[in-house]
This record gives sequence, C-alpha cells and structure tokens, in this order.
Amino acid sequence: MIGIVGRISFLLTVWIVSCGFSLFETEDADIQAGNKAYKDQEYPDAMQAYNEAEKRLGARPEPQFNRANVLYKQEKYAEAMEEYLKVLAQADDPLKARTYFNMGNALLRQGKLTEAIDSYKRSLRLQPGDRDAIFNLELALHILEEEKKKQEEQQKNGDNQEKQQDQENQQSQDQQDNQNPSEQQEKQDGEQQKQDQQQDQQQQGDQEEQDQQQQQQGEKQQGEQQKQQPSQAGQPGEEQEGKKAQAIPLEKSEAEELLDKLRDKEKSFQLHRFMLDQQQQRKMEKEW
Repeated sequence: MIGIVGRISFLLTVWIVSCGFSLFETEDADIQAGNKAYKDQEYPDAMQAYNEAEKRLGARPEPQFNRANVLYKQEKYAEAMEEYLKVLAQADDPLKARTYFNMGNALLRQGKLTEAIDSYKRSLRLQPGDRDAIFNLELALHILEEEKKKQEEQQKNGDNQEKQQDQENQQSQDQQDNQNPSEQQEKQDGEQQKQDQQQDQQQQGDQEEQDQQQQQQGEKQQGEQQKQQPSQAGQPGEEQEGKKAQAIPLEKSEAEELLDKLRDKEKSFQLHRFMLDQQQQRKMEKEW
C-alpha cells in the first residue's frame, strides 16, 4: 500500500497544485488573506483567515472549500474529506465538480482506488471533458489494474511454492519408503529385540518378587503353626517304628517253623521257672 501511495503522490503532484486545488477567489478581505497565506505555504495562517471569514459570512461553501484544501496540504486527508462533504451540500455544479475532483485526489493518496475512481467519474459527469479529471481517472484505473495483476502473481507464486513444498514432502516420503529392505528389517529386528529384553527383565523381576513373597508367606505360616501346636518330640520316630511294625505276610512253612521255635522257648522258660522256684524254696527252708 505504501508503494501505491508513493507513486500516486509523485504522479499527481503537478496536477493537484496547478489545477485541482485552485482556490475560490473573492473580494472578501479574510478570504484574500487566506489565499495569500495558502500560496505562501503558511497553512496555519490560511486556516485562521478562512475561519474568520466563515464567522462573518456564515456556513458558506467557498470558505469550506478553501479550508478543505488547507487540510489536504497538511496531509490530513480524513479531515479534508469531511470538509469536502460539507461543500457538496450547498455548492453549485462547477464547485461540486472541483470538489469531487479534489476528493478523488485525497482518496487516491490514501490508496482507496475504487472510491477515488468513483469520485473522478462524478466530477466528469458534472464537468465533461475536464482533462485533469480524465487523466487522474485513467491513472487510478491503471494503478488498480497493476495491483490486481500483482495480487494474482503473488497468489500464483504462493500456490507454486505450496505445490513445490508438497512435491518435496512427497519425494522425502518416497525416499523413506524406498529404503533398503534389509536396513529396515534390521532396524525393526533391533527394536523388537530391545522390546523382548525389556519384557524378559520385567517378567524376571516380577517372578523374583512373587517367589520372595511366597517364601515370606510360608515362613510366616510355619511360625504361626509352631506357636499354635504343642511340641511332639519323637513323633517321627514312633511313626517310623509303627511303620516297621506293620505285619508282613508269611508263608505256611515259615509260620510253622516260627511256632515250633516259640514252643521250644516256652518249654525252656517253664523249666527254668520251675527250677528257680525249687531253689528259692530250699533257700527259704534252710534259712528257717
């Protein structure tokens, strides 16, 4: 936008000074003083003189037109537009034509090309054949066309850059997809091996922790059983002897032989007992 305003300012300077901003002339002393200060580029003095004229003459379009031109020269374009609009409410057609022309210049300097073109056209309707208005209108149309082309070119370049970026991204993706299969497989195997090792370590740690918990629980249960049950010393031995004492089936011949031995032992035992009784009786008799 700055480039537009700079070109417009350079191209229109001559036309604005010599034609578009010719002041409204009158025999009023304040207006004449203001016009002189304006030509001498003493714009604050010119504005003061036009204000004094308006105080005496009332709200008339002529002082308003000159005051708007002073604001334009001070590059106060928005304020100048407000004064030009006041002029249009009361001015005759020739002054309206000049006002529309100046409004077009103010809009053009602000880069408002469409509005400026409309103002030049309005000026030409009121004053057909005005060479200054025709020249500035053609200039505004030319600048607008250039700006449209520039915007289209920028958009095209932007689209091309975006397309190029997409192509580069696609190429990069294709290169990744076309890598050596063995390298890809090695990379995948390495990642899988790493995951398996981590999983094994985790399982081993979990198993060790579980075994430790079971051992602690077993020790705890054993301690509680020892506290609750009385001591049974020798019980294992008794159980073992009981197991040994269990009857073993014998053959018939072995049983008869065992009975004969028992009878012989019983006879010997009875004879020994009889002899022992006789001996004790003799001793007793002797003692008596």
